Amino acid sequence: MLRSPTRAGRIALTRIRKGTPARVAALGGTIALSLAGSAFALQALPPGGQVNDDLAAGINKTLNVSGDDPTNADVVGGALVAGKPAVPWAVFRQQTTGADQIFSRSFAGGAWTTRGAGTVGGRSSASPTFTGSLNFDQGQDGEAPAIDFAGTGRTVPWATWYEETSGAGFGADNVFASRFDNTGDANQGKWIFGGQGRGTGGGSVPVPSLNIHTDQVAENPSVAGGSAVDPTKPGPWVTWQETTEQPVNGTDQIFVSRPIGPGAANCDGVKPAGEEVEGHVPAIGGFCFQQTGVPRVGPEGADPSLNVDPSRSGIEPDIAFTGASDGVPWVVWYEKGKGSLPLAENEMAFAAKGVSDGEGAHGGFHWVAVGNQLQGTLDTSGASKFGTCAASLENEEHCSLNKNAKVDAEDPRVAAGTMNPANATVPWVAWAEDLNGVKQVFVSRLVGSGASAHFELVNNGAPISIGANDSTRPDITFSGNTPYVSWRENTGGGIEKGFYGHFVNAANPTFVLDESNVPLTSIAQGADVRQPISSSCIATPFNSDGAACQGGARGTPFFLFTNGTSPRSLFADAYQPDTPVTGAASAISTSGATMSGSVNPEGACRSSTGRRRPTGRRPPSARAA
Repeated sequence: MLRSPTRAGRIALTRIRKGTPARVAALGGTIALSLAGSAFALQALPPGGQVNDDLAAGINKTLNVSGDDPTNADVVGGALVAGKPAVPWAVFRQQTTGADQIFSRSFAGGAWTTRGAGTVGGRSSASPTFTGSLNFDQGQDGEAPAIDFAGTGRTVPWATWYEETSGAGFGADNVFASRFDNTGDANQGKWIFGGQGRGTGGGSVPVPSLNIHTDQVAENPSVAGGSAVDPTKPGPWVTWQETTEQPVNGTDQIFVSRPIGPGAANCDGVKPAGEEVEGHVPAIGGFCFQQTGVPRVGPEGADPSLNVDPSRSGIEPDIAFTGASDGVPWVVWYEKGKGSLPLAENEMAFAAKGVSDGEGAHGGFHWVAVGNQLQGTLDTSGASKFGTCAASLENEEHCSLNKNAKVDAEDPRVAAGTMNPANATVPWVAWAEDLNGVKQVFVSRLVGSGASAHFELVNNGAPISIGANDSTRPDITFSGNTPYVSWRENTGGGIEKGFYGHFVNAANPTFVLDESNVPLTSIAQGADVRQPISSSCIATPFNSDGAACQGGARGTPFFLFTNGTSPRSLFADAYQPDTPVTGAASAISTSGATMSGSVNPEGACRSSTGRRRPTGRRPPSARAA
């Protein structure tokens, strides 16, 4: 692992023609790696402020944000208008005077703005207590929120979370999804629930639960916008964990549903089945969610779990889209506990890709687990009747992402991206794994193609964390063609800090630590949560997978973090480059000039725009974006 040097990645300002913007390139990568020291800069969003602060909407900053694992918040870069620069959109779990609520806020113009002025299709829509809340039922805790953009031009924010749902046929945690309305219609500024009506639970409002079974416990959803059909119209794919009755009662299974919509007239024939109203299953909000995968577990083996070993629990999944036009969904998760099969008992991280097969019984997709040494379709074949990866302990280990298949690996997160803009995006995965009794963070990426594709560790196989105490809860994103990773680390004495860094050298990705001193509420103080990270230039088809950021943005990475105890609050920071240092202009002519200068990007991207000034006035200056 490398640490950012004081002059790392110095940037030369080259000859700038009149009125022509110029993207400035980082130079001296090899030289920079030999230098010592670190001088990283972060910018608070906003300075002196916090994310969870809008009393009128129901966000009381004197009350805590949740500290429950695995997360209390998520963040993504997005824009409501196609082609405009992406800005941070956050979703988080906030304590109130009643139940915990899910809120969303975006950052632009130097301030956070609450996104939400009511909901459509929820139990609390008619008379909300908290106007900014996304909850289906504001009398129940909303938990573990996630957010991404979908829709035409990737302009529609979608949020997902889970909450307890009461009533006949329910009585368990259910997963919900809703979208932000920016169409200018009567629902402008509201969050609209989506999914097939699953019954009313004895009330009057159909419940658009995503659960496979609404009476089973479903938790920890994640959402990603993508499409295997039309990359210009990504839809919200959602993955989550949910308990099942078979093969072992109470074990958590990983499920994935894809959207049908917008504009679905009904959800007749969609699985999981909804409850008919006047002869048809209602498509709440014009959407249905279709389960995907080969049926393998549950009553009569009808439920499409992704677990490699369905006899033990799979938990905390994440999802991203990669490949040409970002048309391939990938899900990561980890499995734990002792199952009924003669397979592993330690925690193991897995990844699986969705493969379009046109099979109605599979929801149009089956899933293939891809590990370090082996691939296997997640079906009912093989000795265990759960596919190739579960046929033996050796196969299971080869299908895993673990560096050491005999020790615990947990909390994987996935991001789409490529360090070489000539190549299609691939999944990059970060997770925590035991190394000599200490949890360290590892990162792996997919290499090869077809049947030879497999995951390979980066950073020369070494962890990107090097502390003597546990490093946990990693997250990963791309900014342009650069991967960034965050995690929390126990620095000793009960103190935990946020760590952040990025990779350099596409041919042999090597980690550079940018920051190691972001204050966090510790686990002992009640917050075992990750610090979600994203950027204004994540890899999507709308910015050429990071090669041409939409709206001319320069891909600033940003992240959320939880700090404080009374109250426990949510904050945001962004990478901030140093101020450019310029020299005198030379070779001055009527059409341009050469200006020497340098800037330390501190891991951020930079651009410059120069304009000629008349003789006798000060020389042109660089402008950072």
